[in-house]
Amino acid sequence: MVGIMDARRIIPDVAARANNVQMIISLVTGGIGIGFLSYLDVMSEVMRGELAFVPLVGTHVPHLTLALVHDRTRQLSRTTHVVENIIEDIMSRHVA
Repeated sequence: MVGIMDARRIIPDVAARANNVQMIISLVTGGIGIGFLSYLDVMSEVMRGELAFVPLVGTHVPHLTLALVHDRTRQLSRTTHVVENIIEDIMSRHVA
């Protein structure tokens, strides 16, 4: 994000910084400012109408990757495959 802002000569007025998703959500819902998070981070708040999610688009926007992490020595269970499909379905319906 810094590179994009530098290229457009945007100097943000940083009111707060946090490395905890819940803290960022609290700051934004408390009116401190805006935040940069993935849809998965704020999906519940967006679905309840508490936050608006505006996807960033453009050639210089980094792509976020959602990955399923598991023990390489174990085969994935049927439940894990179901959860994976549910996440894919939710993300495909809510993220442009």
